[in-house]
Amino acid sequence: MSTTEVIPTWYALIPLRSSRRASRSPESNPSSSIGFIAVFGVAILDGVVLVSTTNRLLAEGRAVREAVVRAASIRLRPVVMTSLVAGLGFLPMATAASTGAEMQWPLATVVIGGLVSSTSLTLLLLPVMFPWFHSGRKQA
Repeated sequence: MSTTEVIPTWYALIPLRSSRRASRSPESNPSSSIGFIAVFGVAILDGVVLVSTTNRLLAEGRAVREAVVRAASIRLRPVVMTSLVAGLGFLPMATAASTGAEMQWPLATVVIGGLVSSTSLTLLLLPVMFPWFHSGRKQA
């Protein structure tokens, strides 16, 4: 397996557990399960974007540390904007108090909590973990 496949898949599972605890619903329900799927997709997308940029910079001949730092700075805005837009879109759902809102807020709570943790993991943990998994051979 390549680094592009291993790292984003592994760390995308961490926000699922932490966002489950952040959910105000003690039991699992279909809404929060759908939220887990949405968070998983965004976390994988953000991780793949960052790792593919790092691999492209490595292919250009940069050192691993330099490529990781440069990729994190280049992809900071796209990763943050992806999560921010999705999180702000779920904010009205999380704060609703009208009839039927009790079915919506587990989904919104899971997605907002998961996006916060997955974005921070993408920008902080992924650059630290990349050199550990990078094999040093040329990527095809």
